[in-house]
Amino acid sequence: MATANANPKKAVQEQILMNREILKRFQHRMLISSIILCAMWIFGVSANAQLSVEVSLPKSEGRKAVIKLVMKNSFSSGIKSARAAVFVSDDQGTMIGQASRWVIGGTKDRPALNADKETTYNFVVQTPNTFSSTNVTVRVNFTSVTLEDGARVDIRKDVSIVQKKN
Repeated sequence: MATANANPKKAVQEQILMNREILKRFQHRMLISSIILCAMWIFGVSANAQLSVEVSLPKSEGRKAVIKLVMKNSFSSGIKSARAAVFVSDDQGTMIGQASRWVIGGTKDRPALNADKETTYNFVVQTPNTFSSTNVTVRVNFTSVTLEDGARVDIRKDVSIVQKKN
């Protein structure tokens, strides 16, 4: 204790040097963390969805809801078939209609979707009553996507569904 009080200037300098060293280590760790996060972001962004689906707002036609799906295939091969389920809910969250259909392939009258091509499917859902299309929510889930070579697609990773606003 007597030596610390004997040279307070040296003690302050040692404390400053120690603080600088701690700060350097902290900055180095932050730099490494930033590089890792940037790499994760870059690789995460580059793994974009291969099937992009744009869902339009529903149009009311009597007791039917018509939902337009615009699908773009960004896979390097064609999509042999894709099946989607559509759920229509009113403004209170009560489901007023649902349906499941092959939107790409799956049947003789629905062709496959070639690579780098786009197609439109008008999904018709029956509802028990007429409704106003302004107070309706639509949710689309793909249940199956198969490529031309027979490979199944990871829907969570390779399918992007975007709700169109107006």
